[in-house]
Amino acid sequence: DADGKFTYSNILRLSNSVEASLKIYPNPAANTITLTGLSHDGDIKIMSLDGKNILSSRVHGQSETVDISSLAKGIYILKYTYGNKSVEQKLVKQ
Repeated sequence: DADGKFTYSNILRLSNSVEASLKIYPNPAANTITLTGLSHDGDIKIMSLDGKNILSSRVHGQSETVDISSLAKGIYILKYTYGNKSVEQKLVKQ
């Protein structure tokens, strides 16, 4: 501070364990992708970069295979939503 004094702020614990465990492979992909690290029943959405929903799927296990052969080549956002939480990752379609 300007007078040489200082104070400490509160420490907050953040957890992003689902994001860290969610894996998409292969990425880039041509026809199918496999999602692993899913820990809850939830929904998968593949969206264009402008936010339009392109493909939706319900997941029920710790891993899921998704057919993306109908998608045009490009970059997409994969969004995994469960409860009131969601995780987004980039997906490249070859």
